[in-house]
This record gives sequence, C-alpha cells and structure tokens, in this order.
Amino acid sequence: MFLSGAVSAAFGVIPLNSPTTAWYAVPYAGAARTDFLNDQQTGINEADLVGSAVGAAALQTAFYFDFAGALVGFRVRVDGDSNPPGFTGAIWVGLMLDGNNSIDLFAGVIRKGPTSQIGFYNPGTGSNISPSTTSIVDGSPLYSEVISASNYLFTAVTVGPSGNDPVSGGTADIGGDGNTDYFATWVLPFSQLQASAAARGFSGVTSSTPIRFVVGTSEQSNSINQDLNGTSGNTTSTSTFATLGALSPTVTMGGGVVPEPSVLSYSLLALAFFYLSARRRKAFGRNSQA
Repeated sequence: MFLSGAVSAAFGVIPLNSPTTAWYAVPYAGAARTDFLNDQQTGINEADLVGSAVGAAALQTAFYFDFAGALVGFRVRVDGDSNPPGFTGAIWVGLMLDGNNSIDLFAGVIRKGPTSQIGFYNPGTGSNISPSTTSIVDGSPLYSEVISASNYLFTAVTVGPSGNDPVSGGTADIGGDGNTDYFATWVLPFSQLQASAAARGFSGVTSSTPIRFVVGTSEQSNSINQDLNGTSGNTTSTSTFATLGALSPTVTMGGGVVPEPSVLSYSLLALAFFYLSARRRKAFGRNSQA
C-alpha cells in the first residue's frame, strides 16, 4: 500500500525531513540487495547508493518516492557525506512511462560547479535501455528549479522513533564502514512532471499511470557513471536494466506496486472462473426448481 503518514495532502506539501514511513520504499525485490555496498566507481561515499539485503529483518531500500497531489518527491540513501560538506555530483531517477523498458524521462539533482538545480530532463538519443546506451541531456532541462531549502535536503540518517529512519533496525550505517548514511530528498511540481512527460510524447500522465524506475548517481551530469541501483557496478554494461536487476517493480505515484502482467492475468482468470461458476450454480438451481 502507499504510505502517507506524514504527508500533508491538504497543503500539497511533502516535508523534506519526514520519516521514511511517510514515503513509498521501492523494493527492487528481484535483486539480491536493494542495492550493493561499496560499488560506486569513483570511490566517493556520497555517490554510493546503499540498501540492505532482501529478506533482512529491517529491509532498507536506497530509493523512495512520495506523492501529495501537487508535488512528487524523490529520496535516495547514500553512504555518507564526503568533503566538502554537501552532496556534489548528480542523482538521476529515470522514469519508464510506456512499458517498453527504455527510459523516457529523467528527474534529477545536479550540484556540480556553478550548477545547483533540480528538474526534469530529456534522455539522450540512444535507446536508453542499458547503462551503455543511456545518457542525459543535462544542459537544457524540460523544467528546473534552483536548489533551495524548500525543494531539496541532504541530511544525515537518524534512527529511532523520532528519527528520519525509524524502521532501520537501529543502524544509520548500512554499509558498516563507519560513515553515517545520508538522505538526498527533493520535490518537484507534479504538474511539471506531467508537462515534461507530455513534451516527450507521453500525455495524460496521472497518479495512476504505471511507472518503472532506474536510479543512479554520476560525477558528470550527462550520464550514470558512479552507481546504479539494484546491481553491483555495471555502470557501463551493455546488458539491459531489466537483466541487471536495476529496474524497479511497476508502481504508480498514488498507489504503490502494480501487479506484474502474469499475476494480473491469473487474477482476472480466477475471477472469471468464479463468476462463471456462480452463474452456472444459479442457473442449475433455477432449472432444478422448475
């Protein structure tokens, strides 16, 4: 189900410092871990997405999202804060909007040199189905905002009932390397996601639209070259995101996980079977009374 405990839907605000229980944790259930530890390609802690092992008592994912009608929010968990303080580089969330497993739109954070912005961006001209075929058009965003205290927060993970991670099992250091993990959280207008998707040819995006995600970090803001969520390394792989385990389950902004087609088909067949069986029993009863 979609968790919305701390979201103030009446004001259309997603508090940047709200606990993880107010966000939807994307599980990456097909992978051995929600993300692998120490697999960033440049040795920079804050570029390393971190998640715990699938089946762990306190499962932690590296990627969260939230939706409050007016805003859509994204959150990633990384392995610490490097010098200088504050995230440096880029974080990318690729959105797949049409079910063909290619990235159709990017939501991202760029904090590199003079650029300090969040926004929605075009994918490059490649097929965008694998790390080696994916790039980002970072210089001309479809929509952008200058980073501010109202739309972006990079903060240390805190545990316990009053922390921003109250369900971690008591650890703010998933990797166990002595670095406190950090959350990077940013929010954008949902209307601009809709407009950016429409500019890409995907009109009519709503909170019920099925979406799959690819999440990664980069040193240069036109690619994913540091870490790729759900897989160990593989930032230059020619294998598809789906093959690598870097593709999220299908979700909606407003309702959580969408059943996979095989599960959905089975459920529909089961419902049809029970419906037809009930009709036959009812018809048999009428015939018996006659």
